[in-house]
Amino acid sequence: MKKAIIVIVIAAMFGYAIYEFVGSSGADTGGETFDESEYDVGLEVGNLAPDFELTTLEGENRKSCLISAVSVSF
Repeated sequence: MKKAIIVIVIAAMFGYAIYEFVGSSGADTGGETFDESEYDVGLEVGNLAPDFELTTLEGENRKSCLISAVSVSF
């Protein structure tokens, strides 16, 4: 009886995960666009960070506007 309940719960969780994955596909196609002119760009607290370009260890150039998260290597 306990095994049957565990199997049912796991199957329900798996089914819900698939439902969420399929339901969220393409749901974020529209939305608000980011308008940089509404914000002050600068180095002061509260300003939007300026765009910059870095060279990776492999020699590739990466722009800050093309990445969503900034990774820092020390």
